Amino acid sequence: DRQLTQKEEMGMKIYVQQDCSYCHQVLGEGGRRVGPDISNLKAKGRTPEYLARFVKDPQAESRFAAMPKYDLKQDELLALADFMLAMDFSETGWRRKSKESVVEQLEKEAGQDSGK
Repeated sequence: DRQLTQKEEMGMKIYVQQDCSYCHQVLGEGGRRVGPDISNLKAKGRTPEYLARFVKDPQAESRFAAMPKYDLKQDELLALADFMLAMDFSETGWRRKSKESVVEQLEKEAGQDSGK
């Protein structure tokens, strides 16, 4: 397992705060499958810039997007994008984990930094 970068950790916190796991899966588990599985975005050739634009205004990138707009600062959008791209498990060597264990870890780490 590799450590997340500081920017990826910021993105992880945003992912938890915005409840992204409600719609998105990780490694095919959890979520409602309304949105794509975030563990395969890098394999699809997505860039941080594209993901930031998509999260900010999904319908501007795809008229078929069901995702709402997110009013986040540009640095937050890019951090979230970096976190999503870090979920490429084939390159990081991370083992397959259940969505629950990933979300639990994300929430635990986010709580530690907020003083909970």
